[in-house]
Amino acid sequence: GVEGFQEWINKNILTKKQICVLDYGCSYFDLGIGLTDKFKCFDGFDIDVTAIAIAQERMRSKSNVSLYHDEESIPKSLYNIIFVSSVVQYFGEINNVITFLKVSRENLLKNGLGKIIITDLIPKNYNEYYDAIENLLLAFKNKLFIPMFVHILKAATQKFIMSDSELNLLRINPNTLKRISIENGFSFQIIKNIGISDRRYSAILTAVQNR
Repeated sequence: GVEGFQEWINKNILTKKQICVLDYGCSYFDLGIGLTDKFKCFDGFDIDVTAIAIAQERMRSKSNVSLYHDEESIPKSLYNIIFVSSVVQYFGEINNVITFLKVSRENLLKNGLGKIIITDLIPKNYNEYYDAIENLLLAFKNKLFIPMFVHILKAATQKFIMSDSELNLLRINPNTLKRISIENGFSFQIIKNIGISDRRYSAILTAVQNR
């Protein structure tokens, strides 16, 4: 979850004070809590106006945090890194991923050093039932079985009452993401998922210098 991603950032992102980052799909800005002081700037974007309002209240004392709910307002050519945590599965279709990559290149620095780090990508062969069992076993190990069981029960109930179209999470295999990344000016590296499920995957996309 968020704590695991924060730990990964602390271990793998160096010279943080010189870096500006954007949390794309930041929700209540949970990822930024505890990290904002380590970066030159740590901004967030979410289309949910209510979530951004809550995030603004939480971050009102931080001068190096800007929060946006209008994608057009995100600064161009500013960010070293864009974090995308458990968001791409809600893009709906591949064309929306391609649009995101095109827009992100404009938000990243122009020196070829900009990166997009995406977590919790769902491959085509993903099995949600295996994932639920894995989460329950991990929760039992961490003495959080009951809260996790309640969470999964709520999710299962929601799936039962919602239509297939409302729950149509985007599944994208690494080879497909690699292809569209290269086509839109990024190199591609698959890494072990930074999220909870080992059956999902994470990826690092690095913008090439030739724009």
